[in-house]
Amino acid sequence: MLRPAIILLALLLPAFCTSAQAPPDVSDLLQSRLNAYNAQHPRQTLIVIADKNIYAKNEMLWFAGYILSQPESVQDTATVLIATWVDDVTHKVLLQKKFPIRDQISTGNFLVPDSALPGAHHIVFSTNLLHHNQPIGEYRLPVSVKTNAILNYTTALTLPDSLNTPDKIGVGIALVPLVYRQLMQGAKFSYQLKGQKERHIELNRLGKGVVFIDKKWIRTGSDVLYTTTRFEDETYPVNIKLPAAQNADTLSFRFYPEGGNLVYGLESQVACEAKVAGSGVAVTATLLQNEKALCSVPISTDGKGLFTLRPQKGARYLLQAVWNNKNYRFDLLPALDDGVVIKIPTAVVDDSLQIELQSSVPRTISITLHNAATVIGTPPIPVKSSSRILMPVKERKGIYAITVFDDKGRPLAERLIFARYHQKAGVDIIFNKESFGTRDRVDAILNITGAGNQPTSSVLTVSCVAMNRIATDIRKDLESVFYLENELKGISLYDRQGRLMDNRPLLEEALLLKGWRRYTWQQLQHIAGDTAKIVKPNVRGQLFRFEKKIKKPEELVLIKDSILGFGNTDHEGIFFLNENDLLVRDGRKLFIKVMGKNKDGFQYKITDSLVKTTADAAGSLHIDRPVARLRSEDELQDKMDTQERGKTLEAVVVRSQKKFYAYGSNECGDYVCQYGVLNCINHPYPFAMPVVGRTYYTNANGISRRVVYMGCKNGPVINTDYLIYRSREFYGMDSTLMKQGTEEMMSTIYWKPLLYTDATGKLECSFFTADLKGAYLMTVQGISADGSLIFRQKLLRVQ
Repeated sequence: MLRPAIILLALLLPAFCTSAQAPPDVSDLLQSRLNAYNAQHPRQTLIVIADKNIYAKNEMLWFAGYILSQPESVQDTATVLIATWVDDVTHKVLLQKKFPIRDQISTGNFLVPDSALPGAHHIVFSTNLLHHNQPIGEYRLPVSVKTNAILNYTTALTLPDSLNTPDKIGVGIALVPLVYRQLMQGAKFSYQLKGQKERHIELNRLGKGVVFIDKKWIRTGSDVLYTTTRFEDETYPVNIKLPAAQNADTLSFRFYPEGGNLVYGLESQVACEAKVAGSGVAVTATLLQNEKALCSVPISTDGKGLFTLRPQKGARYLLQAVWNNKNYRFDLLPALDDGVVIKIPTAVVDDSLQIELQSSVPRTISITLHNAATVIGTPPIPVKSSSRILMPVKERKGIYAITVFDDKGRPLAERLIFARYHQKAGVDIIFNKESFGTRDRVDAILNITGAGNQPTSSVLTVSCVAMNRIATDIRKDLESVFYLENELKGISLYDRQGRLMDNRPLLEEALLLKGWRRYTWQQLQHIAGDTAKIVKPNVRGQLFRFEKKIKKPEELVLIKDSILGFGNTDHEGIFFLNENDLLVRDGRKLFIKVMGKNKDGFQYKITDSLVKTTADAAGSLHIDRPVARLRSEDELQDKMDTQERGKTLEAVVVRSQKKFYAYGSNECGDYVCQYGVLNCINHPYPFAMPVVGRTYYTNANGISRRVVYMGCKNGPVINTDYLIYRSREFYGMDSTLMKQGTEEMMSTIYWKPLLYTDATGKLECSFFTADLKGAYLMTVQGISADGSLIFRQKLLRVQ
């Protein structure tokens, strides 16, 4: 059971000593405390959007990052964005890469790490502004990695409740062959938990089996089951996170009285949630008063329910629930003798809000409407047993807390609302025809309108991606993250009913269930000290010779993209590299040399505190992603059949990479793709190293031409983790690919992160489809000139 905390308690503690003849100005006091808290706890609102959320190894990920903080909230300017790839299961950092930030926007791209196992991952993006050695701007982008190995089967692990016992958790194993109902005689399965020895079983001829994990082995830090399947010389590794033993089969209930408290004699709405191992479940529930049934409480399939209660003095209230043939009883928290009950019939509003108040005794109250930065207060309002108040809402769009105070400035009740819901930019997407063929031209016209349906200029990110590369459970967009996820932690932005921002009834439900998450009164109780000090880390180098410190200054030269830069060390060999020094084109390297004669034997050591800080922070994150559970082998097979017919990820990768053998790039970052193109902009994974003196095609800057490769002999290379990369240009099906005879099974056929409309809000864009048929989703998101966030999607079909 949980009574949502009223967060303003600590803000108003000084007001408790105020004279009764001089009621405190609650809104002024709250605003000053919020300002002090924000000054001491700086925070940037960083949001990153990517082209899709399902990737294969060695596939390019494209992104655009937006810093949407209020200008006055952080005085310094972030200039570098760092991306840190973390495996959700092992918590290992697999990749780090830095990108420049210009005008609060950063765009970039990087290859999915080859070391990424199939499963759940996060890319943690953060800026180079640190407070107490932690980034003040951070965003977690969830992604899934699918296999691009050429295998005749995949392994599916499930955690069915039917296999669990009081002391063991059952894991179901099913090998899913590409050939339907293929026998898999002799398939073997190995598994182990961290700190336990590896165990082995042989699967049956259908490739199925079960293993049982003793719950006493499952502890924090050793709750990942590492598995490997072997069949006919093919190996498939996959990991699965096991549920915590103490929560694996325990039902929990939480209660959320509207406004925060029950009050004797006053009718309240009470929302509730039923969960098992963190996921909502349907139960049969009955509300009891003094052990007698008062009413049944309907609980939806996702574990949510709502009932009305007028608690009576001296009565005991229980919720009796039945789940998995077990009976549970949960006490409601006692009601208050004296208090206020708040009821808001509609919490998702535009420019006015209706509030219904009930009070146990006549009193004078005041009301504030506030978010994390702004407070709007009302004058004192006399309330008898019940009152209705119509409150204007003229602030900017978003989530606010409505808090009711007594005449001494003490909080009585609180409720969340979403203001100015319908205030949004309009987006119209027009295609030149209804459906398209492969390698077909797509012409799209975008029209953006703002307030009053008037055309407005905007900056947009536009993508077009195959639908089978978009997973609903981890789907995000700029508008939903800014307005919802930033305020209501742990909320699902998409489900089977679509986008939460577009579903007003579900949004109403979320505002009733979720409490204010940005601040808690425990945090605000200790506001003291000066404005926070924000630090920008730098990249520091030290020069050695024959592994010993040097004793006099040396002159250095930096070489990148045939451009020379010069600098000097101090007498101990210390030097610093600024952001311009480290900025290179994607795929290129930075070389460093000591000038003068007899300069052999020099080494250097680079220290980048931003790289270490973000790697440590990302690796220690607690990321709880739900484990996908497929109900049966038939359902698994149906998914595989559908994927084969739709040419989704597994089929696409196998067909396009059957002859792919990567040998890597040379020390300059030069490589040849599988089609013999030097530093190919369309195939950024290395196929072979270029040979000096040999002639290659190149499509740099989108122009196809022939060049003679002159080699690369520039000296020591600075570690790529320290470099800052300019974004590549996405070319899609350019003129080179349109002419080739081999298939191009692109899942992302268009990506442009910074497109500007004209003054009338109009933008035209053109691109070509590839050879992958099916449904694509064109997504338009960005920011209009009046500050409105833009979001719109439209299906595009390739036949």
